[in-house]
Amino acid sequence: MTLNKVAFLKKALLFVSIIFLLYTIYHAIVTTIFLYNFIPRIGQLPEAIQVPENFTSSTFPWTLLLMQEFASSIGIYLRLFGGIFGFCSAYLFNKNDSRYLDRFSKVLLFESLYFVLFIPSGINHVILSFSEFTFAGFNIYTGASFLLQGFLLFPLLFLLSRKLKKNKGSINLLRWIGVVGPMYVFGIWIKHAFFWFFALSQLGSQSGSLLETIGAVNSLLTLLVAGLVSVFACLPLIRKTKKINLSLIGAALVLIGVHFAIYLIISIWVPVYLSFLHLTEVWLVSLLIPGFVVLLNAKQK
Repeated sequence: MTLNKVAFLKKALLFVSIIFLLYTIYHAIVTTIFLYNFIPRIGQLPEAIQVPENFTSSTFPWTLLLMQEFASSIGIYLRLFGGIFGFCSAYLFNKNDSRYLDRFSKVLLFESLYFVLFIPSGINHVILSFSEFTFAGFNIYTGASFLLQGFLLFPLLFLLSRKLKKNKGSINLLRWIGVVGPMYVFGIWIKHAFFWFFALSQLGSQSGSLLETIGAVNSLLTLLVAGLVSVFACLPLIRKTKKINLSLIGAALVLIGVHFAIYLIISIWVPVYLSFLHLTEVWLVSLLIPGFVVLLNAKQK
């Protein structure tokens, strides 16, 4: 890349970091409001939550529910720190300051902790999906999604954060990046595909509009294809050849961004998509910009 193109790519990554930071700030604010209302009512939970007539509130597994809510809340606050370090890393990268790698290692650390705190929620959903308490929204799809994301992404992101801090620039580090990158995409695919399995499929066979069909295909395939493309893009890193296909990297980034752009468009007309929007990784739509920068530069070469 020429200096001008590299500078533009750096600015595009700075833009992504800003969107991610705003995303984490939003969720931290929502979580704070939730906890502000939730914590004072903990002692009143049995009376506050309505259960079907054939159940008694005293038999509801409140301990599991509290573990789920507090673990996920802690994860959201930790991710906010990741968003702050992400912005710092991108800013230093734009200034050609080598400290950006240290900041980015902290992003990976906080992101790994965010995902490992999915596990209590996953266990809760799986256990209660086989109980009589499925009326409260507990289901195997959400449980499996949380567990897969936690067990898949936590160790990879955590180990990469440690290796990035200690082995800057080594070929072994590049190999780890080549593994973790595609796995992160597959983790995001798991999250959004299971959303469709549980929630969006509830539209029923009678809801077969063009937009809903496009949304279903998008939920199941776009991120999956992006993950597969990223695997082929990162194979040279895994094989320690150091040479990567920029066209494939750009295509993977664009596909990720396209998935969320389609989701945003469909959510305007399909209410169930809008209701789940805040649970999606919608900040990833910003990858369209660096994706197109990389893709166009690769084609010019």
